[in-house]
Amino acid sequence: MEENKGATVKSFTVKEVSNYFEIREALEGLIIRSAVERLTEEDLRQMEEICEKMETYLDMGDFEEYSQLNKRFHDMIYRASDNQQAVEMVNLIKGQLLRYHLRTILIPGRKENSAKEHQQIYRALKERNAEEAENAVRRHIANIRKTIEEHFAFLV
Repeated sequence: MEENKGATVKSFTVKEVSNYFEIREALEGLIIRSAVERLTEEDLRQMEEICEKMETYLDMGDFEEYSQLNKRFHDMIYRASDNQQAVEMVNLIKGQLLRYHLRTILIPGRKENSAKEHQQIYRALKERNAEEAENAVRRHIANIRKTIEEHFAFLV
């Protein structure tokens, strides 16, 4: 898609990004549901550490390190999933979203919510509660979508 190579935050519509997040929300639910029983105790221990570090880096305002930890957190879930087709589709969507250079974590209120949402996802995974893990990850993605819809509405 050569025409998108130079895309910037000003070259998207909120509806387009919202649609990507709606699709991602559904796919992430499928992915995490299949990963719940496949995550090892070591995976869960690492995820707990990641959640703690994510909160620390958010408090420090180090959004680059936070983003790397966020990626590791989700990648662990993706690796444990037996639905690799959904993982591939999510990764394609994430690639598309990266071109918009959106940093929702910088929007007031989002950083506190992100830390809580990852903790909720982690707790559901630790309890091996597939339904709650799916609901938690869907809420997480839906909240990001809502943040974009509310704070970037002027770019319709």
